[in-house]
Amino acid sequence: MDSDSQKVKLAVMAENIEQIKSDISEIKEQLKSCYVTKIEFDPIKKIVYGMVGSVLLTVLGAVLVYAIR
Repeated sequence: MDSDSQKVKLAVMAENIEQIKSDISEIKEQLKSCYVTKIEFDPIKKIVYGMVGSVLLTVLGAVLVYAIR
């Protein structure tokens, strides 16, 4: 290969690397602003699981009351 084609390939690779860096930076910004961390979600998860558990326990209790009668 001649040195001109190697220079062109090197330039293309350098441009691709810069594009990848830009994409990674954009993804990091989206992760910070658009998504909830596990620590932030944990209290909400506990509340929702508690409410669902209460509803299921109520339904199970009602089924047992009708089954015992």
